[in-house]
Amino acid sequence: MHPLFGTMHPRHRQPTRTELQLLKKENDGLRTEIVRLRGELENREGAVGRLELLLRERLERIDELNAQVEQLRHQNKKLDKEAEHLAQLVAARSAPEEQQQSDPSFRPLGPNNQSVMGF
Repeated sequence: MHPLFGTMHPRHRQPTRTELQLLKKENDGLRTEIVRLRGELENREGAVGRLELLLRERLERIDELNAQVEQLRHQNKKLDKEAEHLAQLVAARSAPEEQQQSDPSFRPLGPNNQSVMGF
């Protein structure tokens, strides 16, 4: 039910000049409100678009960093294996020296299994 007209009667009457002016004023107010709301909606849509772009960029960066972390993990595993191998080599080379120091009868062997000391 409209506040100016009440319930509509089967016989329609013409609105008065005052009623038309009030309706025009209300209509203008509603048009202004629609324009304002459209502007607000456009601003929010623009903000959403910018946020979506930032989100995509951040997700891409996260993917890049995850790939880099995985690559560094793989590289660390290789370096750990290499370090372990080198430690074994050092231990193997120092073992004869330690044995020689603890056992004076120890004689290191050369490549042909001959004593390097000439004994």
